[in-house]
Amino acid sequence: MPPVRSLKNYLRMFRKRSGLTQAELAGLLGCAHGSKVYRYEHGIRIPTLQTVIAFEIVFRVPVAALFTGTYEKVRGDVRARAQRLSRQLDAKPFTPAQKQKLEALVAVIYPPKDRGAA
Repeated sequence: MPPVRSLKNYLRMFRKRSGLTQAELAGLLGCAHGSKVYRYEHGIRIPTLQTVIAFEIVFRVPVAALFTGTYEKVRGDVRARAQRLSRQLDAKPFTPAQKQKLEALVAVIYPPKDRGAA
């Protein structure tokens, strides 16, 4: 059975659940036209940080739930870069500053909720 894939975002689903039209949501976001919401929902346009925060406020849902697919991709990319940096730091002489960096990287690579799930 193939793995379940997350949608890039769930904006349309949350908008529909709220009963708002694209034009009404656009008004709440400070946009003039519902077509902008359409472009956000279909991944044609990337919302600004201010708009992402507005989505979170309107739908009362964390950004990670609104943009699950994007969140998962970014999380994977950051974890991979953290692993590379961790390997680079491991190759250097140990210092207290290096220990602090490695502890921060471990938290990125293995977040607390993931540590007990293995």
